[in-house]
Formats: sequence, C-alpha cells, structure tokens
Amino acid sequence: MRKLLLICLGALSIFSLSSCSLIYKPVKNEGTVLDQEQVTQLRNGLNKEQVLYILGTPNVYKTLSEDTWYYISRVVDNHGRVTEKVFSVTFVNNIVDSFGYLDRPTNN
Repeated sequence: MRKLLLICLGALSIFSLSSCSLIYKPVKNEGTVLDQEQVTQLRNGLNKEQVLYILGTPNVYKTLSEDTWYYISRVVDNHGRVTEKVFSVTFVNNIVDSFGYLDRPTNN
C-alpha cells in the first residue's frame, strides 16, 4: 500500500511539473531593448561613432534617412501583451541634434 502511494505521489509530481511548461510562456524581447543607463549617456554634440558605441547598431537608419537612426524594441509578456518602443536619434552634420522615444501606442 505504501509503495503504491509513493508511486502515485511521484507520478503526480512529474505530471504537475511537466504541466508548468505548458502554461508558462517566457517574456520575449525582439529588436533593441535599451536600458536607462544607455539613454542617459546620450547628449547633443556626440558623433555617430560615439552613439554606435553607446547604443549599438540601429535597427533602421539607411531605409528612411541616414541622419535619423531608429532603435525599435518589442516585448511580448507571458500574457501575450505587446509593448513597442521606438527610440530615435537625429543627426545634423554627423552630430547628435535630438533624441528620444517616439510615442507609440501599446497593444493590449
């Protein structure tokens, strides 16, 4: 009887643990997710090479304009909610003129 109880508890434990992977969906990051430390290092007057060093390669820059770089991130949480952010850096004569997040609606 005790052996049967242990087998049932073991099977129940294995089933419970395996079902967690069916329910849990990890957060999925796509694109370039910038952290606050990177953004605070930016300032007007930096050149393109310095921005590349701080933020990395932009997602879009030659398609629309070589003087505006876009860093696009998309985060899908474990409930399927999508948050998109677009950070742009605009250059005049290869020097940062303006930068910041563009308003982007959140899809709930």
